[in-house]
Amino acid sequence: MPFFKSIVCGVDDSPQSLLALRAAAQLARESSAKLTLLHAEAPPRGEALFAPPAPFVPASAAPPDEERWCELASSISGRPVELHYATGDAGAQLVTFAQEGKCDLVVLGSRARNAAALALGSVVPKVLLHAPCAVLVIPSPRN
Repeated sequence: MPFFKSIVCGVDDSPQSLLALRAAAQLARESSAKLTLLHAEAPPRGEALFAPPAPFVPASAAPPDEERWCELASSISGRPVELHYATGDAGAQLVTFAQEGKCDLVVLGSRARNAAALALGSVVPKVLLHAPCAVLVIPSPRN
């Protein structure tokens, strides 16, 4: 019987996030778990009442990050993944999603290489302290 049934992985445009996504997808494959990707963004500040039109993007341009995340995770896990969006603090959003989704595991990447860096503004401590389930932190590779 698989240990993990539902995994959520925090994703953004950082290299650490991509490492976490790969690890989460591999774990999902090995345990036949459902994998959900969560992308949280800070709420917009001081935007104009009317936003300018979106810039023209040629059809031959690379797919958006979100599509690439889903394609990569699906190819590794061997099954479709879901992508959810949230606005607000990424740590709080991951914890809330894990609670509401009854997730067994939260996976996220970290750039921090020491305790001081980890404590300063990192999503990791927030998730470690408040997650209702196991948390797997994928560190960035040492150079």
